[in-house]
Amino acid sequence: GQSREDSPVQCYCLGETIRSPQHMVQMASVEDTIQSVYTLQVSDFAFVMRSTGDWSFCQLIEREDNDAGEDIMTFCVNEVGHRKNLRPARWVKMVRSCSEGISVRPGGAFYGNDMESEPSF
Repeated sequence: GQSREDSPVQCYCLGETIRSPQHMVQMASVEDTIQSVYTLQVSDFAFVMRSTGDWSFCQLIEREDNDAGEDIMTFCVNEVGHRKNLRPARWVKMVRSCSEGISVRPGGAFYGNDMESEPSF
């Protein structure tokens, strides 16, 4: 297949199920997967595996050590603001970075670039 450099940006809203496996970074090794997840910054987006086994588009909203000294990532998993906390032991199974060209739908972020947008109730 040809690589489409001009492929359009794919927009997701929070909590949306992944539409193509190409939309998330698939690393060959566990080490590379952990490294790719480890570099996520607060307000970045990622795909997180939900209890249903689906990958959902989520935003990293908090990252801090717990009492045990573990680096806990807290993701906002939908537009209602539900959260999911993940310990490092679970990152490799449950978190994937977004591929290039994956973006949040305008107004769809929990916080970040579009803070001035109206809250939707």
